[in-house]
Amino acid sequence: MKAARSEYESMEAVLQEQRLSVAQKYETVLGKDYKKEELDMLIAYLERGKAANISEAQSLYKMGARLTDEEEV
Repeated sequence: MKAARSEYESMEAVLQEQRLSVAQKYETVLGKDYKKEELDMLIAYLERGKAANISEAQSLYKMGARLTDEEEV
C-alpha cells in the first residue's frame, strides 16, 4: 500500500510539473479558459488553412465559424 501511495504521489508531482510547463508556454497566447474541444477547433482551423495563425483561429472560433460537414473535427 505504501508503494502504491508513493507512486501516486510521484505521478501527481509529474502531472503538476507538466501543467505548469504548459501554462507557462501557452497561457499567454491562448488564455486560461480554453477547453480541449476549443483547442481542437483552433487546431482544425490551422491545419485546414482556415487560419494562418493562432490569433486568426481564435477570431474564427469567437465568431462561431464552422468547418464544412466533411471537415468536422
